[in-house]
Amino acid sequence: MTEYLLFMGSYFQTLTNSELVAILVILPMAFTVCHEAGHYYAAYLCGVGSDEFALGRGPTILRIPVSSVGCNFAFRLFPFGGRVTYGEGYWLLSYAKCALLAAAGWLADVVLWLMCYSMQVFIDTSEPIYTFIFFVISVRVCTGLLPVTSDGRNTVYYLYLAITSRSDKH
Repeated sequence: MTEYLLFMGSYFQTLTNSELVAILVILPMAFTVCHEAGHYYAAYLCGVGSDEFALGRGPTILRIPVSSVGCNFAFRLFPFGGRVTYGEGYWLLSYAKCALLAAAGWLADVVLWLMCYSMQVFIDTSEPIYTFIFFVISVRVCTGLLPVTSDGRNTVYYLYLAITSRSDKH
C-alpha cells in the first residue's frame, strides 16, 4: 500500500495545476452529481419529487429554477458534497420507501463502480489516474451505507422502522 501511495504521490507531482483541479475538485463533484441523481431519481419513482438539487455545502451562490420538473438546481459556496431535498409528499411515504430514498445515492455509487470496474476489466486502463478513480469510487461504495454517514444512518433507521413498526407510515 505504501508503494502505491508513493507512486501516486510522484504521479500527482507530474500533473499541471489544471489537471490537479480537475482531479481534486471537478472529479469528486462529478461523483457527487451521480450520487445525488440517485436520490433525485428515487424521489421521482416514489412520486414525491424534489424541491432542490444542490451541489456543494454552505450558502447558496446560484439558484436556477427548472420549471419543467418543479425543482431548483443550486450551487453552494463550498464545492464538496451535495443535497437533494424531497417534496412535501415525503412524510406520507412508507418506511421502506424512505429507506430506498436514503440508500438510492449509494445504489447510484454502486452502478458507477460497476461501470468503472467493467472499464478496468475490458479496456486497457494502465494509466494511474484510472486506478485512482476506481479507488475513490470503491471507497465511496464501501463507506456509503455505514451509520456514520447521513445516508447510512437514515437507511438503517428506516429499515429498522419498516421491519419493527406496526404501521408502515410515518
